[in-house]
Amino acid sequence: MSDETEARRTPLPPAFIEAVRTGNVGAVKRMIADGYRDFDHPEPETGLSAVHYAAARNAVAILKLMIAAGPCDFTRKDRQGRTPATLAVEVADNPVLGRYLYDQQYRQNPHAQPAGDAASITRKDRRAR
Repeated sequence: MSDETEARRTPLPPAFIEAVRTGNVGAVKRMIADGYRDFDHPEPETGLSAVHYAAARNAVAILKLMIAAGPCDFTRKDRQGRTPATLAVEVADNPVLGRYLYDQQYRQNPHAQPAGDAASITRKDRRAR
């Protein structure tokens, strides 16, 4: 996506990001029902999206809601170059969620699949910490 297109996107309301950050499943569910769908819109300062926050928080229920409601870009990187899968492993310390998100990431972009499967990538990332 070009910078110009990115700038035209309507960011998620701060209340949605806050609900994801705090793990408020009910609030996220209500806001999705009200039509919020641009889960990939990054915060300008950090590059983090709602998907990143949910992964870092280990908020599996919220990730399921977002995945069911609309497209989620699992390949998007934050300003530090981290994908949601990386945050699930490094921040949430959940290698199972990390593996799932890696699989989703490489389904979206199979040409970027690194050597080895998601399990070996997850193990390598955990050892590097």
